[in-house]
Amino acid sequence: MLPQASRQCVSEHYVDILIREARTCLLMAARALDLDCGPMSGGLHDVVDAEFFPGDQVRSNVLNNIGHRDPASVRPRAARFDFDDICQIL
Repeated sequence: MLPQASRQCVSEHYVDILIREARTCLLMAARALDLDCGPMSGGLHDVVDAEFFPGDQVRSNVLNNIGHRDPASVRPRAARFDFDDICQIL
């Protein structure tokens, strides 16, 4: 059996994996409904937590803005390589 500290570390790792999977499902579902999504991570989570979850054990992991953009502000998609230009099937 793992020591308590190791179990805590392992459980936090699995929680992070589950959060990532849930976040991905949310973005895919929103985009399937033709909504624009803007995931933001690496921000000031302490500030967000203090504003939205004061005195709670809940903490933010990533912020998502979801909605419809102003069509006039949407830039065209940047150029992408064709599959055949960068891949070779052996």
